[in-house]
Order: sequence, then C-alpha cells, then structure tokens
Amino acid sequence: MKEQIKEFILGIGADVCGVANIDRFSNAPEGFHPKDIFPDCKSVIVFGISLPKGLTKVEPRLIYGHFNYAACPEVDWIAFRAAREIERLYGGYAVPLPSDGPYEYWDAEKLEGRGLISMKHAAVLAGLGTLGKNTLLLNEKYGNLLVLGVVLTDLDLVSDQLAESICIEGCSLCIRSCPSQALDGQRANQTKCRPNTYGTNARGYGTVNCNKCRAVCPMRFGKKEKSIFMDNSIEFTEAKTEDLSTMRELYNYYIMNTTVTFDLDKITLEEFKNRVFINHDKYKTFLIHANKELLGFCFLTQFKKKPAYDKTAELGLYLKPQFTGKGIGIEIVNYMENIAKINHFEMIIASISGENVPSMKLFRKLGYEQCAHYKGIAVKFGRKMDLVDFQKAI
Repeated sequence: MKEQIKEFILGIGADVCGVANIDRFSNAPEGFHPKDIFPDCKSVIVFGISLPKGLTKVEPRLIYGHFNYAACPEVDWIAFRAAREIERLYGGYAVPLPSDGPYEYWDAEKLEGRGLISMKHAAVLAGLGTLGKNTLLLNEKYGNLLVLGVVLTDLDLVSDQLAESICIEGCSLCIRSCPSQALDGQRANQTKCRPNTYGTNARGYGTVNCNKCRAVCPMRFGKKEKSIFMDNSIEFTEAKTEDLSTMRELYNYYIMNTTVTFDLDKITLEEFKNRVFINHDKYKTFLIHANKELLGFCFLTQFKKKPAYDKTAELGLYLKPQFTGKGIGIEIVNYMENIAKINHFEMIIASISGENVPSMKLFRKLGYEQCAHYKGIAVKFGRKMDLVDFQKAI
C-alpha cells in the first residue's frame, strides 16, 4: 500500500516522495504536531517538486521569486489529488496541507512565520534529506531546490529510511555569503533575513531580492553534480605580511606568462606591498585554500585615491593555473561582495584584460555591467590590448 501511494504521487508530478510514521514526530513543537491538525493522524506523506536549476543562475528578484512562489500551487494540486486517491483506494481519511500559506503563526517582533507544520522537518523524518547550514532541506538528487508538500493520513504506514547528510563538513559558504548575516549554521534569524530578502517593486509586484544561501551552496544541485572542491570546502584566510612573498610569486607568474595583467616585468616585494592592503580596516586581502592547499588570493583595493571614491572598491583575484576554470570563481566573488558590504562599500569595480574572456564571463554571470571599454590601451607580447571595466552596485 505504501509503495502504491508513493508511485501515484510520483506519477502525477512529484520528483520525490517519502513516508514518516507519526511516532517520528515526538519532538515536534506544541501546536505544530501533525496530530494538532488531524488528531487521528498515523502517517505523514511528504513529497517535493524540484525548481529548475537555471533559477539559481539568474538574479532572484523577479524570475526566481515568481517561479518559487508559482511552484507552491503545483505542490498543493498534487497534495489534493493524492489525498482524494488515498481515500478512494484505501478508505480512511487523508488531509492535504498547503505548501506555504495560509498559516496562523506570526511573530511581528521577530518577523517569524511558521507553517501549519514544518515541511522541511517532516521531509527529514520521511527520509527525503537533511538540513543544511542554511536551514534548507538538502536532498541527495535534487539538492536544495525542492518545494515540499504534505498529506496527513490515518493509514498506519511504515517509515522510510532516514537520509544521510550531504552537507559538507566544515563548509560555511552560505553563512559567509549571507549579506544580512542571518545564519549561524543552525537557524536563520528572520529579523535580519526578511527585510533583506522580500520586497515590492514600483509596479507592485512582490520581489525576492536575495537567495544567496541557496544559490552558493556547493550541494545546491545534489550530490551527483559536486565539483572537485566540494569534499574540501574553500576557506578564506586574511593575508598577513609573511604571505606577501607567496602572493607575489603567483602574481609574477601571471605577469610573465599571460595578458591577465599588463605589467611587463616581475615586480619586487616592495612594489607588491603597494598593490595590496594588509591589516587594513576596509581594504582586505585573503588567501584561498581548499584541503590546506593554496589555490590563490583575492583582494579589495582602492579604485582611486581621491576621497570621493571611498565607497567604491576594486576587486581582484588570482588563482594558481591548475585551479582556473573549475567553477570556484563564483564562490570567491560572492564572498568578496559580502566582505565589501560589511565594510560599507557600495560599488565594486573589476578591471579585466580584453583577452581574459573567462573572467569577463564570470563577472557578467554575477550581475556586473560593462561600464567602460578602452581599446588598444596597452601593448604586451607585441599585441595591442583592450581593458574592460565592469561594475556592480552592492
């Protein structure tokens, strides 16, 4: 009977489905236990549909926000159909629950709302995944992209096996990338999160202004699509004076072998000290590591020295050649944007060689707009070089 119910739900559009017997809900908070809604409940059937992965690749404000909300009625329709079919085939009662709203609980001071039951905790108990440090459900196949639905029933069904966590131990990318610093690895502070996330545009449409905790997660697409760095998460360490020599060595490699930088000759340690800031209150330089191996370095520096530019920073990053093209640039830029916000910058500039096509693609993907194109402004290796500037308001 349980397998037939799951097959039906999967057959009408769900991507995953699991079952938790009511005995697994012993720790549910008072007022949010399935029996508080349906006293005869013996089993909780949880299912989900996955958002398209492409929604994590665009600005969240309109497109992501629209379809994230639009998925909820789709889930509600599956719950309604499933409840009717369960009652038709097996008798008893089945209660579909709304995927999102309506619900009653609202703490105006904390800006905290709670659904009739916690869908994500029910999904964990039904074996569909575990919670990540961003408090989103992580499913092995669909990552954190599932929109969840629930059907309560008085049928006594056997629980499915609990899932193993795919959240990377030691990874804190979602926490570090949160612009409002709302995450601590266990909870999301809605007082900080909601004002930064939800809004309304001039036309009156609801907007979702931030989904970074979902979009930057290395497991956002599930375990099967992990990158070579996912088992050993990227760590950022603020650079010290003794690190200057190592960074200069990498920078000099790019001088002598590439057109990424327009320097023509290797620079001295003293010259490099004037390129990056160490122990500065606002302008920061970081070493980038994975599994204790140095990947490269990144920094925020002065765009121009005049005080009028104090709200603008220039971003630079240099990776060892073997680590370029591996998809980690997004994580690095996201991290540095967060550092820039913390230090009260409002604009970031990236100046890129016209031959550095991968970097231009990276910054365009992350919402940077081309603001200048200087043609033939430099000569290196006997070739005339363009310089292209990108900017982003943060």
